[in-house]
Amino acid sequence: MDRAETKSILAKELTEFTARPYDELVKLIKHTDVKNVVAESGANYQIEYNVFRDSKPNSNLRIMASIDDDG
Repeated sequence: MDRAETKSILAKELTEFTARPYDELVKLIKHTDVKNVVAESGANYQIEYNVFRDSKPNSNLRIMASIDDDG
């Protein structure tokens, strides 16, 4: 897995993901959103997004993403 490539892909995809409306992100709490991406190199990557709140109800949303090439 090309570390520079995955960092670049993840940064771009997170920018797009976090641009979603707040109400849409709230609906994703406790659900994993998965997206498959083909890089310019031709490598296939899977990105998993998890949305959750800080420790208290109605607190800030946090988004965690991971990327894997299944290798």
